[in-house]
Amino acid sequence: MKKNDKYSNMSVIEAQYEAQKIAFAPFVFQVSKALRDLKVLEILNPALDKGLTFQELMDKLSLSEYSLSVMLEAGVSIGLILFEDDHYSLSKVGYFINSDEMTKVNMNFTQDVCYEGLKNLESSIVSERPSGLDFFGKWNTIYEGLTTLPKETQKSWYEFDHYYSDLAFDEILPIVFKNNPLKIFDFGGNTGRFAKKCLNYANNSSVTIFDHISQLEKAKKNFAADDYSDKINFMGIDFLDIKLKTDERADVVWMSQFLDCFSKDQVKDILGLAKDILNPGGEIFIMETCIDRQAYEAASFSLAQTSLYFTCMANGNSKMFQSDKLISYIEESGFEVTKIDDGVGGFHSLFSCKMK
Repeated sequence: MKKNDKYSNMSVIEAQYEAQKIAFAPFVFQVSKALRDLKVLEILNPALDKGLTFQELMDKLSLSEYSLSVMLEAGVSIGLILFEDDHYSLSKVGYFINSDEMTKVNMNFTQDVCYEGLKNLESSIVSERPSGLDFFGKWNTIYEGLTTLPKETQKSWYEFDHYYSDLAFDEILPIVFKNNPLKIFDFGGNTGRFAKKCLNYANNSSVTIFDHISQLEKAKKNFAADDYSDKINFMGIDFLDIKLKTDERADVVWMSQFLDCFSKDQVKDILGLAKDILNPGGEIFIMETCIDRQAYEAASFSLAQTSLYFTCMANGNSKMFQSDKLISYIEESGFEVTKIDDGVGGFHSLFSCKMK
């Protein structure tokens, strides 16, 4: 883990200010979302020259003087809005809150999936159980209840998951198919987006998606309108209780944003399963967003916070990886990492592995 000189060399006054940002962080988040959703940032976005006066904003918004004033004052204090010569304009930070797709996906995920449950984070840390998940239902993991979560929660969860993986899929297909694999096992295949990419890329290959039965029902619907019946298969499995009955073997086992959903011992069990069902000379490909392999500080920051989602909401005992830990689990399971491609889709590292 890298030393952060920004905080090491901070003055006392600066440190106290940073502490207040943390103390009031829920207020900062919620008012930022309100400024976005109530279109205040959108109206300021195209404003020219000096921006807009308070009255000009009032004329464009269906908000009272009081409502607008409290949001603007907060927006200026946290740096989303600039105020000069009685005019308000959008800052660079405000632009990203309003217009950046990644920021939008992250905010909606935080609000709709995590916000209420995060009140139980401390309990989750102590118990290594996702106590925040109790807000939605009594499941051991979020994956068991994913398809029965409220519609808005499901929407934000899938948008968060798909945003990051979709950026990478097209880029990695030539790597996965370089040795012309005929049979691919997709562990944690979710709604089948990667499987469909594979079948469109190489029509002589077949893909079997392994996931919770409830999740597979969603995947099957996504394939219903396409003529892939002889190329796509589905295998229901609980990866926390691995009892896989299949005589089939794969040329490739694919895991995308998957192993981070499990504890250290569970990761090793899953890698052991992959080893058992892999053809001689086969490969496993593991795509993960590793905290220590990011090009930008913002990405490392986001991933460290995302680990707390796993702690509080998802399963209670997994996290985003430091790459040395993941490599050690791979090697202890009888594989060797033959290549690492960083920056895939902007954020991912693709670990290509073969049996020792």
